[in-house]
Amino acid sequence: MGVMNQKGVLYICATPIGNKADLTHRAKLILEQVSVILAEDTRVTGQLLAHYNIHTPMMRMDQHTEKHRMDWVVTQLHQGHSLALVSDAGTPSVCDPGAGLVAHVRQNGGCVVPIPGASALVTLQSVAPIDVPYIWIGWVPRRPSDWHRWLTVASRMQLAIAAFESPNRLRKRLLELAESFPHSRVILGKELTKSYEQIWDGSVETVLSEIGGAPKGEWVMIVEPTVTPQWNNQLAELATIGLTRSQFLAVATQMGVPKNVAYVYVTQHLCEGVFND
Repeated sequence: MGVMNQKGVLYICATPIGNKADLTHRAKLILEQVSVILAEDTRVTGQLLAHYNIHTPMMRMDQHTEKHRMDWVVTQLHQGHSLALVSDAGTPSVCDPGAGLVAHVRQNGGCVVPIPGASALVTLQSVAPIDVPYIWIGWVPRRPSDWHRWLTVASRMQLAIAAFESPNRLRKRLLELAESFPHSRVILGKELTKSYEQIWDGSVETVLSEIGGAPKGEWVMIVEPTVTPQWNNQLAELATIGLTRSQFLAVATQMGVPKNVAYVYVTQHLCEGVFND
């Protein structure tokens, strides 16, 4: 299989998410035959190449260098040289650097070809199926208000949310979920495909108690946000007496309903005409 055309090809090449044996045969051939491998971190990719005895030259292509090397990539492609873009793990431009380069190459008449491979999300879902549609949001937003907005939308639409999260923020985000959406189902995957991978599937409260206080590693999660039935029943009764939204929130708080839970209920029922404003 050749990789040299009249014009070169930029291959978006997925690499293993943890287990080096998961590199596909097609990806291996591409990495062996392209002129240069554009790597998020040449040290990380170098370990993969050494494992497969691949000696193709590498060039760093991360969020700091991508913008400055886009035109060079286009020139190489127009001269007939094919290149491969890889990230440290998984697929480039999917929550990793590369989206800007792909767009620039396409805008300048270049050919971009995907080389699929391992996916943390699909891997997790395969062992913990969910019965509802889900939305993929990439990385969990840093701002709690943005995270809460996503949870509210998912709860209202009866969807799950799938996302990556860093270990230093994971516990905080789960605590926020437990406060606003108690008893939500959480599926967590840690260091998937590695020999010490771990998977949790249960209520957010149970998962929080099991992962400990200082989680480390690479995490992917699927969340099904819900509102506790006992609050739902009380809020449904309160919504029948013709209050405005602000009055509803004030009375619900006096009843002991958490503010976040009351707010979620309001946003879920705005279009039903239950509030007198």
